[in-house]
Amino acid sequence: MNNIVKSVVFAAVVLFAGIAAMQVIYNKQDGSADITAVEPAAGDSMGAAAEGAMDNAAEAVQNVSEDAAAVAEDAKDAAVDAAEEAKDAAGEAVDAAKDAMTTTPAEEAADAAGEAADAAKDAAAAADDAAAAATDAAADAEKAAE
Repeated sequence: MNNIVKSVVFAAVVLFAGIAAMQVIYNKQDGSADITAVEPAAGDSMGAAAEGAMDNAAEAVQNVSEDAAAVAEDAKDAAVDAAEEAKDAAGEAVDAAKDAMTTTPAEEAADAAGEAADAAKDAAAAADDAAAAATDAAADAEKAAE
């Protein structure tokens, strides 16, 4: 026999031996052939390890929720600060418009007043946007905390 035939015969013997072993194992199964019938090779310590892993996962989720709430609170505070700054800027724009009306000629005062009014509108819009962002961030923080 040449080497190719020897290799094929050996492969066939190994294949049939494997199939026979699987048949023996399959026939020795009793009625409870579900996954609960399989015992872990490592013994009872696997249950403790799995329980520890679940505790660690729960703690990680708790930490992430707390961090998300803190970030949302910081975002809300930043939005409130931005709204206050926008309100202050609008007040300064109005004051500048009043000053411009009393210290410059009439046309320049009218232009300055128009620009101040536009700046005040922009500041009010920014304040509204900041308040909406703060509200959304607080709602997201409450959802994350749940």
